[in-house]
Amino acid sequence: MLLPQLFETVEKLYARYEVPAEVQAKILILFLTAQAKSLVNQMTIDDMSTYDKLKEFLLTEYKLTAREYKIRFKTAVKSAGETYTLFAARLRNLLSYYLKSRLVEDYETLIELLISDRLKGSLPQKLLNYINVQKVVYTLVNGNI
Repeated sequence: MLLPQLFETVEKLYARYEVPAEVQAKILILFLTAQAKSLVNQMTIDDMSTYDKLKEFLLTEYKLTAREYKIRFKTAVKSAGETYTLFAARLRNLLSYYLKSRLVEDYETLIELLISDRLKGSLPQKLLNYINVQKVVYTLVNGNI
């Protein structure tokens, strides 16, 4: 399960069962992997006890790039025990994470993104590499890291 999907599910459950804010982080920590728990141990006790700070920390540590979300969406396959309904929900989540990571908030931006992705897919590799380098340079010059 992707981390953003885990948080969405947990937050829905917290809301549904009216889980008090002061225990939300403690409950979440119980369900983390050993690796995630070792990362969480780097946090202060106060930050570790606050759900929003814990969530922000884990999302920062495990951040997936837009490219990774896109690849996961395009290469997703239905597992043997997964129903088509669950598979469709997983695809929807993967696509949603990709669109959020690319800051798509309306139909027009979605169209621009789809065209951009399609154009990039048809470019020669050398030109695509040049464009990617230019994006990094632009980001560095404008301090958008």
